[in-house]
This record gives sequence, structure tokens and C-alpha cells, in this order.
Amino acid sequence: MSKRMPALIGGFGKNKIQTLTTLVSSNDEKYNLNLLRSKFGPYLAGLIEADGSFAIHDKNSKAKKYAPKI
Repeated sequence: MSKRMPALIGGFGKNKIQTLTTLVSSNDEKYNLNLLRSKFGPYLAGLIEADGSFAIHDKNSKAKKYAPKI
């Protein structure tokens, strides 16, 4: 008993649109990734204290929220 692949009926018409959507999504993802990378360094620099340690605060703390900026 041989296995057969299911037939594609009418499936070829959507491939061009789907490919275009994939390319657009891919470009948006690359842009978003580059945007995140460009902001990640300054964010980490804002977390580094003068002695070289990282400032990581408890999110459940009642103290003033720490928001590093450059």
C-alpha cells in the first residue's frame, strides 16, 4: 500500500500573495530587530552602576521605580 500526497486544488493562486506577505513580514521583523538592538546597549549602560555592578531591582518593591535613561 503506497501513500499518496493529497492533491492541491486551487492552491496555486495564493502563493504569490502569501510570499509577498512573508517578505513584508520578514522586512518588518528585521527593522524591529535592528531597532531593539540599537536601544539595548544604552539600556544596559543605564543599568550599570559606578562600581561595575548591575542595578537589578525587585519588581515587587514599594520603593521608587528605577527607570535608567541616557
